[in-house]
Amino acid sequence: MRVRLLVVASLIVLLALAVGFMVRSRLAARSAPVEAAERFFALVGEGRLYDAYRSTASVIRGDNFERFERSILDTGLDQYAESAWRMLRRGTGNEERMEGEIRTRNGQQLPFSVGMVREAGRWRVLSIVSEQRGSVFRSVSGPVESEPVPTTPPTEAQARALVLDTLLRFNEAVQIRFFGPFYQQVSSAWQSQTSPEDLQRAFAAFIENRVSFGLLTRAEPVFTSPIVISPEGLLVLNGDCATDAYIIRFGLKYAFERGKWRLFGIDINLLAPNTRPATTP
Repeated sequence: MRVRLLVVASLIVLLALAVGFMVRSRLAARSAPVEAAERFFALVGEGRLYDAYRSTASVIRGDNFERFERSILDTGLDQYAESAWRMLRRGTGNEERMEGEIRTRNGQQLPFSVGMVREAGRWRVLSIVSEQRGSVFRSVSGPVESEPVPTTPPTEAQARALVLDTLLRFNEAVQIRFFGPFYQQVSSAWQSQTSPEDLQRAFAAFIENRVSFGLLTRAEPVFTSPIVISPEGLLVLNGDCATDAYIIRFGLKYAFERGKWRLFGIDINLLAPNTRPATTP
């Protein structure tokens, strides 16, 4: 009997140790994005803006440092003293979002939300959104220098690839319940008119109803109107994309910036999968 009690006690101890290890591992995984964000803001507060710039996500580093610096100075983040953060609903494991307050050296308390992404094994700042001013990096991508718009639209195969890429990114934003990464990929022209929060509100029904588009990788968009470039210079794509879950009826507009078509507007409606899909005009 005594031996049996010792065995049971040993098992309980081992189980407690295992649970404790799992809890500590989970807490460590959740704290890593926060620590990376705090390192970024510490660099900003110390005036080491170029080092902070180099530590951001590739989508931010894709633009020049001068625009990054201007965005930081315009929002007063260079006066950073300390911060307190809370993690929001768990993301994908490679993307996380948190909210909190930044206290400046002159005593101001500024509410911000921060999007973090893991790239090459490191957590990096993807987006910073001020409650008062919107996206901190809205001006990083623009304004862009005017460039000639192609006179001919992309081929049907190229247009299909563009549609699928947009739908995949949109679906991911709905799944992580955060439009920061999606916003960073759209055209500068559209960024100047909207914010991640605007997109969040516009598509709140998708998030609240936990909509998932299904298997997009096997889907093939069908266009219901000709692929054209409008008189305003926008690429216009309308059609249906059937998946195992829905028929996605899309209306997409793209502006030509920095050598590629970038999203300028999106309209999405979901139909039952047994709805007769559209046919090519």
